[in-house]
Amino acid sequence: MSFEMKPGRHYIAIWSGDGENGNLLCAVWRDCIKDKWSGQFRVRTYCDRKVFDSADRKDWHSRSWPASMTEDQVEANVDRLMSRIQANLADNSYALKVVKLDLHTDDLQTILDRMRTCPFFHIQRVKDPTQEEMDDADGGFQL
Repeated sequence: MSFEMKPGRHYIAIWSGDGENGNLLCAVWRDCIKDKWSGQFRVRTYCDRKVFDSADRKDWHSRSWPASMTEDQVEANVDRLMSRIQANLADNSYALKVVKLDLHTDDLQTILDRMRTCPFFHIQRVKDPTQEEMDDADGGFQL
């Protein structure tokens, strides 16, 4: 399983936390203005130092928020959640620094450009099988 950034999804942000023994990744989006907000969370515990195809343990969690919530309300909710996770881990001697990449867009090229400014994101392109040529964001990409 991976995070797939797909065309047409409106992304609020991606939260990333990195520690000595693992990392945390969260993305929040919705597919259209009437859809509920969706969040996907991954907690990774390191077994090796490989980025892809590693033996690391990955625990995946999903969360949703009602479509009636505004983008700002959902973002504030996730910000509070990430702060609590960071504080709880610090209480257990598991230091994790969480950073947020604000997106507020459905444009994959903009998302990709912003992610490239962050050295902690490792991106793989996913080709759209209906296209012979591929621009940066064609078909989406995954983290």
